[in-house]
Amino acid sequence: MSWVIFIKTKPIIKPINTSCRTYQNQDLKAILAIENLAYDFPWSQEKITNSTDNTNALANVVLVDDQVVGYLLALTCVDFVDILNICIHPKHQHQGLGRQLFNHFKHAINNTATKS
Repeated sequence: MSWVIFIKTKPIIKPINTSCRTYQNQDLKAILAIENLAYDFPWSQEKITNSTDNTNALANVVLVDDQVVGYLLALTCVDFVDILNICIHPKHQHQGLGRQLFNHFKHAINNTATKS
């Protein structure tokens, strides 16, 4: 006897106008909105601000048509990096944006490591 399991998934369709960049203070409002839409127990503004203000913080955002639709927060240590949170707006999930953001983050980490 054999079983066939079908999993319904959404196709990955990358939006045309996407980019990633380093977090800026004016991104906080968008990050809070995404956090509240995506999670049942979202981070508070204080927790996000404490994370981004940390001298060891790495924070990146992904944009679609110049609008923040996702973010990644991480802390660097001597020889490793802890990813604290990565989140994509629910309406923009399953489009490869999380992967794009993570790849941008990895590239930034590699550039930082080679400059040290």
